Amino acid sequence: NGTTIIRGAVDDFAGELTVTVEIPEKRYMPLDENIDISTWKYNKSGVKNDAVSVLNSQGFAFDYTVSSTRGTYVKLTKDVVLWSMPDSLRICINPGTATIKEIYINTQAGANRAVNYIYTPTLTASTLNTILIPMSDLIDVTDFSSYPVTFKYLQIYLSDAASSTHHIEIPAIEAVHAALSNA
Repeated sequence: NGTTIIRGAVDDFAGELTVTVEIPEKRYMPLDENIDISTWKYNKSGVKNDAVSVLNSQGFAFDYTVSSTRGTYVKLTKDVVLWSMPDSLRICINPGTATIKEIYINTQAGANRAVNYIYTPTLTASTLNTILIPMSDLIDVTDFSSYPVTFKYLQIYLSDAASSTHHIEIPAIEAVHAALSNA
């Protein structure tokens, strides 16, 4: 792990590039280890009596009551650079009794290309579900200028009945490095 400078010259051109090398320590690298929810921005629409809380060292929970059935969502935003060059992004989610219509993941590839990934889930209620998003769905994995990838936000669109109360748990959002063991 560290940085190095690559220098080169061809004819009249000479250049250098600083490269960061990151070797993942384990197969599943948490998006935000030892999560501090105060460092995340929380937005919502169509919910009341809501709260976001830390669930464990890597995850969080949403508690809310539906106040409107139009465009109802909860959203957490934080710029987090994904470790190294992951193969996929994994989201673990227990929807409880909530009906999740869509999940938006926003990432930024390299310096300035934002990508929205929209997932329409079929989740089992009150069960831990795993969503695996290949990096190739988010970026051009063959273009090294796509790295590093920055996670921007997670937005969950809900389609629950008005006045219903729900609890959603997201125990982990992780960068997956398939070539490593599960250490």
